[in-house]
Amino acid sequence: MDADSAETPAPPPRHLGLFATVARLFRTGGFTAFFRGLGPALVLVVNPVLQYTVFEQLKNSLVRRRRVAGRVGVRLTDWDFFLLGAISKFGMSHKLSK
Repeated sequence: MDADSAETPAPPPRHLGLFATVARLFRTGGFTAFFRGLGPALVLVVNPVLQYTVFEQLKNSLVRRRRVAGRVGVRLTDWDFFLLGAISKFGMSHKLSK
């Protein structure tokens, strides 16, 4: 093999900065290209947001019930948090599977 027939490696691609990337997206694909993929990304975060909301509501309800029952200075235990998390996760997966 002689040196002339060997392939020369291609130069590494030039990485664009933030503003150059945004300008290129708008120039090549327009407004819709800039926001492509936003919808599916938002759908993926809905479940954890709802689960956290359910968890917080269950936690507040449990603390309120314990205060009414006369347990002053209510502190939730690790088991309380575990069970509340499990219930909220199960409740959300059960609602979404219907």
